[in-house]
Amino acid sequence: MTAFMNGKPCDLDSALDKAAQMLSGARAPALAGFGADIAGVRAGLRLARAAGAVFDPLTPAFAAELRAKQDRRFMFVTPGEAKSRADLVAAVGDEALRYARALFDSPPALGAGAGKPRALLAIAGSVAPSVKTLAAPAHRVAGVIAALAASVKRPQRTGEAAAFAQALKEARYGVIAFSAGELGALGVEALMELVESLNAATRFSCLPTPHADNAAGAVECALWTTGFPGRISFASGDAEYDPWRFDARRMADAGECDAAVWVSAFRPQAPSWRGAGPTIALTGPGAGFAKPPEVHFAVGKPGVDHPGEFFDDEHRALAAFPAADSGRLSAAAVLDAIALRVERRSA
Repeated sequence: MTAFMNGKPCDLDSALDKAAQMLSGARAPALAGFGADIAGVRAGLRLARAAGAVFDPLTPAFAAELRAKQDRRFMFVTPGEAKSRADLVAAVGDEALRYARALFDSPPALGAGAGKPRALLAIAGSVAPSVKTLAAPAHRVAGVIAALAASVKRPQRTGEAAAFAQALKEARYGVIAFSAGELGALGVEALMELVESLNAATRFSCLPTPHADNAAGAVECALWTTGFPGRISFASGDAEYDPWRFDARRMADAGECDAAVWVSAFRPQAPSWRGAGPTIALTGPGAGFAKPPEVHFAVGKPGVDHPGEFFDDEHRALAAFPAADSGRLSAAAVLDAIALRVERRSA
């Protein structure tokens, strides 16, 4: 089955009509999640504009990363370039360390360190075997990074941070891998200050861990379509940006959202918010909702059930992924069909 209402199978047209009715009658609807390919994101933006809704594709981690990028300069590198050239990698946090160990499993092929063993350092809450680690509990990571930046600018003679800073400065081409979800906005800003300080002595860049479910592609699509990276509202007809007011999770938890559209086509994930009001969900089969959505569409996975264009984390660019059509509906087809019905109601 493709469509459900309150957990019971129904025909597709009835589900589409019900979804359009819910959004047309809502005063503060919100579209969130947006695990979809670029066509799905475009269709979501069309629906948000038609319904006068909030469009929020951001996870808390991506929101923290974007806030830091907006507040400070951001120097970053693609995973492929980092793997080819970096002779030193420092991983900040446990998630970043796992990512770095998987990505940097061979010596660099280019640059001054070509063919030589790559140094791997860590700033983490626990000491990692065979990795030089600067211990930093999660609540102290931002302060430790700021101390490192200070030590890079004004070298200290003794201390663990001084030795760690000196090791970073000795890199010919260094990369700092991090997860914004672990660091938070202040931690990411401190990290950028550290990278700026290191670039006065050598060459350094940031390497964010990948964001799942085409999150980066959704942000890029929102940017070129509206001029904003998401967390926008079309309530006035034009796109209005406010990263706090139009945070769909905050709106749902505060009871401000009276209808929600949740999109998770890459995996069957349910939202973690509370109190979002009636929900229209587009997910892969098997999503574990605490309460069945008022309307639920089982959609295919981009690049598996149908061709799709989405963000390639290896090259930090959009790429097309071919696939044979399995017959499952795409998120784009469902969202476009709902948008058409909402537009007709408005007309």
